Amino acid sequence: MIITKNPTVFRPALGALRHNIDVAPSICGVARYFMPRSFVVVDHGDWTHIRQSLRRGTVMQSLDTLPHIVASTINKLGAQLATSNNFVITVVPKEALPKLTFDVFHRVLYQWDPDSVSNSPEATPLLGAALDVSEVMAERLLVPFSFLWSLPLARNRTADAACGILRRKVENLVGARRAYLRSLDNLSRPTLLDFMTAAHDNVELTEDEVLDNIMGFFIAWADLKVVCAYVIASYDLSRPADGPSIKYDSTPSLGLEEGNGTMHWRRLESLKAAPHVIVHNFVYKHKAKYTSQNS
Repeated sequence: MIITKNPTVFRPALGALRHNIDVAPSICGVARYFMPRSFVVVDHGDWTHIRQSLRRGTVMQSLDTLPHIVASTINKLGAQLATSNNFVITVVPKEALPKLTFDVFHRVLYQWDPDSVSNSPEATPLLGAALDVSEVMAERLLVPFSFLWSLPLARNRTADAACGILRRKVENLVGARRAYLRSLDNLSRPTLLDFMTAAHDNVELTEDEVLDNIMGFFIAWADLKVVCAYVIASYDLSRPADGPSIKYDSTPSLGLEEGNGTMHWRRLESLKAAPHVIVHNFVYKHKAKYTSQNS
């Protein structure tokens, strides 16, 4: 396995040479169960035209509003967590990061704000469903035997119910956005969803291809919260002179000295090669008295 972010390496794999590269059968099998027309699953010819539509939408989509979206989402979360002490806000990363990434991701891609940071009644079941499907997919990758997925087990019923919740939301979201677009003469800031809707209207994508790939984005955001946690830890711990400290309630396999709960910043350098960092029960103490627990 080669992991790289060098475009010279990965562009051929996603472009003209895609037919020479196979996706792991276990990944295809797991994804196919939930999203049979996802670009992760389909064969080379179908993959090409889906990729072209997604690429056009991604390249043309404006990210000018991203800083505002991130800032306003964080402000809403802060207002939700505010206490009588204006100088202290307690943030539980396990609860906050999924909500933040869920809201920002969908506001950018669809101009739709689920407002999960404010515990919106509509967003709460969607957030739970996306997390459920993401977790089940990870579990099934470990044991990729499709005959097990149809057994009358509680975990399978949970997965199917969560998939149904997401599918219905995606259908409603696409339908509402399509009706909105048809009511306009001009659209100043088209989103990825708008480009995919236009591709469907131009018979470049089928309805199932639109729905399955949008649903894939609903599930994919879950990986972003892990990346967010890694980036936050990476940025803060790589600045030993004036950065905050992370103190641990326990010392999992990170090589911490017994009796010394502070993680040395150089330790992070050995973690940067990892795809993500998993840390249990840490307390993040920032100079501005922001406290974060139970990551």
